[in-house]
Amino acid sequence: MTAKPEIIFEMNLSNAWRETMDRIIKLPGHEIAPLVLTLTDFTESAKIRSVLDESLKKDGKASIQTVAETIFPDSLYQYFGQDRKVLYREYKAILSRIHDIDKRNKRGTYFERLIAYDGKINQLEIIISSYFQASGFNF
Repeated sequence: MTAKPEIIFEMNLSNAWRETMDRIIKLPGHEIAPLVLTLTDFTESAKIRSVLDESLKKDGKASIQTVAETIFPDSLYQYFGQDRKVLYREYKAILSRIHDIDKRNKRGTYFERLIAYDGKINQLEIIISSYFQASGFNF
């Protein structure tokens, strides 16, 4: 662990991850704490993503897109017309199929835990609703 913050400033998401990983690998203990990352753009480098996906594939791991969809299923969100309430309902309806696909993941997906904590608490909606209420926005 380092005593002073490591500071990384990047304009590209892929470069930010690459720089972070390079610094972690070079440090004894392979940990950075604290880390300050400033990112000004969320674009990616297709080359870096491709290299990482190939490495993950060789190690029998899921692709970046697959993992990203477990955090937030953007493809389903787009499919359901960016209606978050429909997304919540439909995602819960297909959970058994999602669990059948990956039996190793006993705790479910991250998104599942966000919208169905203890099987019923939608933490994501609580946060979104609180934000809109605090800003005075009616939805």
